[in-house]
Amino acid sequence: MTYKIANLKMAKKDKIKTREEIREISSKLKEEGKTLVTANGCFDLIHFGHIHFFEQAKSQGDILIVGLNSDKSVKSYKGPERPILSEYQRAEVVAALECVDYVVILGDEPDISCDLVELVKPNVHCNGSEYGENCIEASLVKKYGGRIHLITPEYSTSNIIKKIKNLGEESNVESDKITKVPKVWGHEIWMANTDSYCGKELILKKGKRCSLHEHKDKDETFYIQKGRILMEVGKEIKVMVKGDSVRISPGTKHRFSGLDDAIIIEISTHHEDSDSYRVEGQLSGDVPEEIMKKYSQK
Repeated sequence: MTYKIANLKMAKKDKIKTREEIREISSKLKEEGKTLVTANGCFDLIHFGHIHFFEQAKSQGDILIVGLNSDKSVKSYKGPERPILSEYQRAEVVAALECVDYVVILGDEPDISCDLVELVKPNVHCNGSEYGENCIEASLVKKYGGRIHLITPEYSTSNIIKKIKNLGEESNVESDKITKVPKVWGHEIWMANTDSYCGKELILKKGKRCSLHEHKDKDETFYIQKGRILMEVGKEIKVMVKGDSVRISPGTKHRFSGLDDAIIIEISTHHEDSDSYRVEGQLSGDVPEEIMKKYSQK
């Protein structure tokens, strides 16, 4: 399956809405017979567990509206060090995902999820399975004729932050140590590779590209932290810039090329070299000059 990459500039313009705009949009969409799905949360430091959650939520209807907890509300229940990214930065990242149709930053009150339900009156409200069918917003969802859909969470931002904080500490587990690996296209820094997930920082040089390859079992998400790259995913080729993200499902051929010096954050399931399959004749090396000329202007 090929995953489309949303254009960040269009996402900022068309997807991020005010509370009143969301109320009006939701009313109009319901009149058109659309099935509205809502989900809310902090969504700080997007990882592939979030991507899976959003995709499962979108599969429940036609339109997915994500309510984002404000900075003040996040601090009130996660502590003074959170969020890592501001509400506006988090909104832009979530809006850049193709499966998300609209994003709204919610108020500072405790019952934020109920606030979203009041605004949208969704047909389906998605929540983590840890909250259960009788979650705080359940009665309100049912009042408006909707239903609760539970999604089993995969990974935790809080745990990832703890992992990063502990990276500099001594560890007896070899997979917990930071490792820098030279590559033809630059180098990669392994931040973690546990039985559950793998985290890497990819330093990509301008004019270099990795091999065209796929993974049998590995499921990965790339987030562009710096620069511009050319991303090939299946038959789709797109220029990606800072703030863009894309998920690569197992069995999907893909390759990235540096249009600038770039930094890519990769979060994936556990990685093993034996899981990688490279296309013959499409190995790492220089980006062809005609490709650099064609896409450097976009």
